[in-house]
Amino acid sequence: YLLSRSIKLELNLDGEFVRKSFSFSSGNYIANVIGSISSLVIPVIILKLWGDAEVAKFYMAYNVGNYLYQIPLAIGVSFFVEGVYGESLKKIIFKAALAIYAILIPCVIFFALYGGVILGFFGQSYVEGSGLLTLVSISSLAYVIICLFVPILNIKISVRTIILLNIISFITQVGLSYIFVLKYGYVGVGYAMILSYVIIDLVILYLVKKWKWI
Repeated sequence: YLLSRSIKLELNLDGEFVRKSFSFSSGNYIANVIGSISSLVIPVIILKLWGDAEVAKFYMAYNVGNYLYQIPLAIGVSFFVEGVYGESLKKIIFKAALAIYAILIPCVIFFALYGGVILGFFGQSYVEGSGLLTLVSISSLAYVIICLFVPILNIKISVRTIILLNIISFITQVGLSYIFVLKYGYVGVGYAMILSYVIIDLVILYLVKKWKWI
């Protein structure tokens, strides 16, 4: 109302733009929901197989390790913004990967060396989760490729592929976690995460080669 007093406003609804935006946003929303299901299912698996005490140790180490995932996720968002404005994909992928690994590798080493100390702040019983914390930290290195590829898919408006990758991630993480938890306890989730992300990375490399986007 205030703007209309000094600037002439003409309100129009672009139906085609709304349709495309809704399809893009809802597709990414569905992909994010699918991507988060594994983190809800896996604690239930551990609870069923090993009991509530083991779930508590798993949950603390898993969540502390997941802080490292924010590094590739945050830089991946900035990568998406640069790509939208027409920057060379090859150039910004190199820049983004360099920035991510320059920050991530020292953090992974720190968590591997001092994970027990960090978990000790929450209680001595959680120190046992340092092995899982190390594995979750290492898995973040494989997660980088996913964080760099998903923005490319968004730039190309290929949301269905993002949904497919998250379905593969859910199936492999939950399936492998069940197998490894039976054998190694909650630490097996760390092995499952590393293997799951490596599988998805291989799928991504195949798609990149097939589509010749980079």
